[in-house]
Amino acid sequence: MPLPTAGLSADEIAARIAPFASDVPPHRDLSRARGGPPEVQAAARAALLRLLDDDAEHPASTPGVLALEQQLVALVADHMGGDAAATGDIAASGAEAALLVVQAARDHARAHRPNVDRPNLVLPATAHARYQKACQTLGVEA
Repeated sequence: MPLPTAGLSADEIAARIAPFASDVPPHRDLSRARGGPPEVQAAARAALLRLLDDDAEHPASTPGVLALEQQLVALVADHMGGDAAATGDIAASGAEAALLVVQAARDHARAHRPNVDRPNLVLPATAHARYQKACQTLGVEA
């Protein structure tokens, strides 16, 4: 299919993507992944759209997102029995989350077992391929 020679209107774009909307796997659809009553789904969509253009990787330009991340990390830390020293990150994707998990494991191994040159991470056979990629990227044996 060739690239169009001119741009499309918002209505034309919406019409072109409409046939694909039902093909979205449930785990990638905010309303189905989060579930709940319609008003909860609507609130989740509104929140997502409100923060869609903010970038947590640049906290100087989006200090509100940094404050939100800090509140969420504190909430989860408290729920999990952590204290004020607990830290965390909000990942933007599954790939980023896998990298952060493997990096944390690698850094913990380096700090507590300095004699180990290449730490290893035991993964189940059902682990997503992103963990293999993260291990390869970060020098951890999977």
